Amino acid sequence: MTTQVKSTHEILQRLDNEILVFDGATGTYLQQHGLESGGCPELMNADAPDTIRGMAREYFDAGSDIVLTNTFGGTKFRLKHYDAQDRVHELNALAAEHAKSQAGPGQCVAGSVGPTGEFIEPLGMVSEAEMYDAFTEQIVALEEGGADAVMIETQMVLDEAQIAIKATRENTDLVVMATMVFDKGPRGFFTMWAPHRKTPPLD
Repeated sequence: MTTQVKSTHEILQRLDNEILVFDGATGTYLQQHGLESGGCPELMNADAPDTIRGMAREYFDAGSDIVLTNTFGGTKFRLKHYDAQDRVHELNALAAEHAKSQAGPGQCVAGSVGPTGEFIEPLGMVSEAEMYDAFTEQIVALEEGGADAVMIETQMVLDEAQIAIKATRENTDLVVMATMVFDKGPRGFFTMWAPHRKTPPLD
């Protein structure tokens, strides 16, 4: 028996009692449905809405409890490579709307938030405030589009992951989940990049 998701925080309640299944790959699916090599998946939210809705529908029909939005590279830092940095709100909100339109009872949409591809000062050229603002812009748009949660995915730098989590908590009412990428070395598993400073724990 499925249950209707009435609020984002019901996802947390369900996780206490259920195993929730996520969807499959987004990039592979889109490559099989018209995305050219090196193309921008997020632009398909505006240019190929039927494809994006169809992807969500197929994953829900296959038994997914949670489907991710087509927004892994949806920050302005990633979209600038396609001259789409001014379309952050549009593309992220559309992605959430498309996925949400296919969700039935008990099915949820999580906004996909990937790495920015930038490094925080002093390793890179981006300040913490700039990265925070970029994540906030994306995540607020996902919430406005109807996402139930945010999945901060495959982060390589702990600092960046924490900034994304903070941006979600301080600017939305969404459930936030996060995953990190780890490499196995002689001393065990570590993130690819160490924090450039001592990273305080999140509350």
